[in-house]
Amino acid sequence: RSDTTGTNREKLKTISFQDTVLMYQPQKYYIHRGNLYFLGRAGFVDGAETGNRITLMTAPLEGNDAFTMLYDKTFNVGVDATARFVGNKVYFAVQSGTPDSPKDMTITCYDRTDGTSQVLCEQTGITYALGDMWVTEAGEIYMPALVENVGKVLKLEDSVWTEVLSLDGERTYPPIILDGIVVFKEQKGDTRWVHILTLSGKTVYEGVLYPEAIPGIEEDPNTLNWTIVGGDREKLILNLSSWAQSEMTNYMVMLDLTDNLKPTVLWSDKF
Repeated sequence: RSDTTGTNREKLKTISFQDTVLMYQPQKYYIHRGNLYFLGRAGFVDGAETGNRITLMTAPLEGNDAFTMLYDKTFNVGVDATARFVGNKVYFAVQSGTPDSPKDMTITCYDRTDGTSQVLCEQTGITYALGDMWVTEAGEIYMPALVENVGKVLKLEDSVWTEVLSLDGERTYPPIILDGIVVFKEQKGDTRWVHILTLSGKTVYEGVLYPEAIPGIEEDPNTLNWTIVGGDREKLILNLSSWAQSEMTNYMVMLDLTDNLKPTVLWSDKF
């Protein structure tokens, strides 16, 4: 913990490398309401069987309290997991299956107020691609999907998925749901395009991803690797990366949705 200037730093917690990092192999850490969470993904070998152990664990951010296990399951097929935090509740979606077979999915809600949990959705035999679950501040659960190459947004209502949004045009991956917006990505020739809508279907922006040059980046941004890190009705946050002479350069870029995706480089680093 530190001041916003980076001064007055103090160590809050030490995570055991032997007992936690090696054992569970955390892939993502989250801080929410005074607690530290991590999503673990550890490979395992049991005779001829191989797979992954998925865990979700939590502990108070301060002090030496041991981690509490919320989720712990092993899979001998491919598996992905997404955690979302709303109030005192943790929503955890797990998708599993092989690339050539139908997928299974469960969504569990953990109430950290009383320590209870509830399975909100349990579905097998899913034949279409799914993205990362999103949960609104009101506790509404949305799932991006790619159904027969068409991007869609599904909403969970009474344990049943209902289509609430679909965008015409062939897609190659599900859309991305962020805070109040849905981003449909598209490649037109050598240029990247996005169609950004609200969850109610109103268009926020449609056009090229980089309508103007990005100050501080000499390369054509359309040639750089890119990942959407976050965003809301006012902005998109991207991570762009490039390789040159065995050196990797990362750029964190903000695109202003209120000003025709005007770009700003927040910071950059080299490895």
